[in-house]
Amino acid sequence: MIDENGVEHKHKFVHDLPMKKPTATTSFRRRRVVDIAAVTDVVEARKLLASGWEYKTSYPATIANIRYYVLVKRE
Repeated sequence: MIDENGVEHKHKFVHDLPMKKPTATTSFRRRRVVDIAAVTDVVEARKLLASGWEYKTSYPATIANIRYYVLVKRE
């Protein structure tokens, strides 16, 4: 298409427009969960914590109120 000035008209796309990047960039990276463990033994939970796992929660999961410790491993 030719506009009223005789110049070819082109549509602007998002990737053609200049983007203003923030001056203060943060290096925030989300680490995704790669494994989940639910253990009943406190010693086992401590071993997992020592090897890099993160503690999420604990709850009584059975009628006998045996406590389960839920831990996650992130990438």
